Amino acid sequence: MRREKSEGIVTTKDTSPLAIRDSDKSLWAWGENVYGQLGDGTDAPSDVPVMITPEIGWEFVCAGYYTSFAIKSDGTLWAWGRNNNFQLGDGTSTNRNSPVLIGLSDDEWLYVSNRGDHTAALKSDGSLFMWGTGGNGQLGTGVASAQIAVPTQLGEDVWLQVEAGRYHTAGIKSNGSLWTWGSNSNGQLGDGTLVDRHIPTRIGAAGDIWTQVSTGWYFTLAIKGGELYGAGSNFYGQIAPSPYTYRENIVQIGSDDDWYMVAAGYDQFMGVKQDNTLWGAGCNDSGQLLGSFTLATRYSLSQFSTETVWESVNTGRKHTMALRTNGTMYGSGLNDSGQVGVGSLAERITEPTLVNAQ
Repeated sequence: MRREKSEGIVTTKDTSPLAIRDSDKSLWAWGENVYGQLGDGTDAPSDVPVMITPEIGWEFVCAGYYTSFAIKSDGTLWAWGRNNNFQLGDGTSTNRNSPVLIGLSDDEWLYVSNRGDHTAALKSDGSLFMWGTGGNGQLGTGVASAQIAVPTQLGEDVWLQVEAGRYHTAGIKSNGSLWTWGSNSNGQLGDGTLVDRHIPTRIGAAGDIWTQVSTGWYFTLAIKGGELYGAGSNFYGQIAPSPYTYRENIVQIGSDDDWYMVAAGYDQFMGVKQDNTLWGAGCNDSGQLLGSFTLATRYSLSQFSTETVWESVNTGRKHTMALRTNGTMYGSGLNDSGQVGVGSLAERITEPTLVNAQ
């Protein structure tokens, strides 16, 4: 049903996006750099993409909460940026302004996720590793106050995806089941309670086959059978219409069954449907709902582009980056640190703007 995946990868969770250029698998970063999260050896911000190291052969990137992670084609994992709570996983609490190897040189990492002071990652065999701080149980070890300085395997299950939120974690196992753990202050775990969970807890019914999960700061989104579901913070209508209070049970968003992918942000989300149109909901005070052209918050699911050209979207705290099917990259939203990457420090960019990596 879907066409081949487009060129490149772009990711953003906070204020410093990362991207891999498909033509040469080079690594690029831009935006805020106070903790060295751009990885260029400095603490100076950049309002345009800059190449990080002369090396090529990068396959996966994750721009986290003042942190950055990348996986090379040889399976090695690299990290840089803020490290006050061991979230980089190098065994120290020292900030890094250039990439450092995490784990061993013969590790085969597949996926990594960060949106707070903890990190989750998968190896190529589907084994799950956690590290960083776990004061709300987000490391899944059963100990709420746990702090882990290096990648440590959690259980023996095989996972397809894992996502680290601000204080919680969500993942999908190989059988398609959805699991969440950590903070549940806004119902973001989706288990019908506001109780923190210190070990992975199954969400939904037996037999459910979930295909994607995305964690925002205080809410969680997931796709099942093409249908979009959410739980947690709902103060801007990102989960459900009025009343705009948290939703502790996971509920369907809209009624369509043609969702391809979704990305949860701070208090907004954006997603792409199978026809390559762009959708979203939530806070838009900086124009972070790409394609809105305004600062008006959308308190219900809205379409932001009828063009059938969008491949993927990733939304940060107050800005969004998206790829078109031809490999071109666009951004909008808060830009006070140059995080939209268009060569400007204009405070807000409300129009989808082309980003070039030179």
